[in-house]
Amino acid sequence: MHEYDYFDFLCTHRLRLSGTAEEKRVLAEVAGEPNCREPIAGFPNPFSVGLSVFCEGGDYLALTRRTQSIGEGGGWHGGKVYNAVGENAALRDFNPGVDGVMRSTPYLIAKRGLWEELGLPEVTVDACEIYLHSLAYAVDLRDHKAFGHVVSPLSRHDLQDAWRHAPDRSETAGSTLDFQPVRTKSDVRRLLRKIVTEADDWAPEAVFCTVRSILARRLLRPAEVTKILSTNK
Repeated sequence: MHEYDYFDFLCTHRLRLSGTAEEKRVLAEVAGEPNCREPIAGFPNPFSVGLSVFCEGGDYLALTRRTQSIGEGGGWHGGKVYNAVGENAALRDFNPGVDGVMRSTPYLIAKRGLWEELGLPEVTVDACEIYLHSLAYAVDLRDHKAFGHVVSPLSRHDLQDAWRHAPDRSETAGSTLDFQPVRTKSDVRRLLRKIVTEADDWAPEAVFCTVRSILARRLLRPAEVTKILSTNK
């Protein structure tokens, strides 16, 4: 992980996907073939953490919808269903060790994300159970992201109230969080069918993190999850 400028990211990773034909050609030559083990020279190569957030002891999944404002990040899957927390590594996540090397962990980034994107204070974050279950590499955007889930004892009302005062509230659209019940197996099956039938309304990372979080929490058996997701719309 390293510090990078967001506009550098827009001019490399993003422009390779959405630029002019000439820009795409030049950047594709620089980027080469996707390789999760090798950073791209001259590219920012970002790292981030995405979290599924469950409240009321795990009975409800809180989801957001990404803003469509370009200035607030809506140029990437704008208007679609998103994880409640998605945070890039930043310099403030790192501390020097006794050997002078700056170090961090995805858990520190996750905790900062819970504050900046949900408005949860440190004492509340410390009461949450944070579990990171996946490390993914996006072959289109060429970035790494750790995914996981958080189980909070907060009520839907309290989480909603905290979210309204979150520092990065402008990155999301709408005035409310979307709470999906996952208390029973029937609830979870209903959510998975919603993902299948409304796939175009969900950002890919929200689908990935939600499904993996359901599996990690053992809310349904893997075979049943696979069967539902493989069903045609």
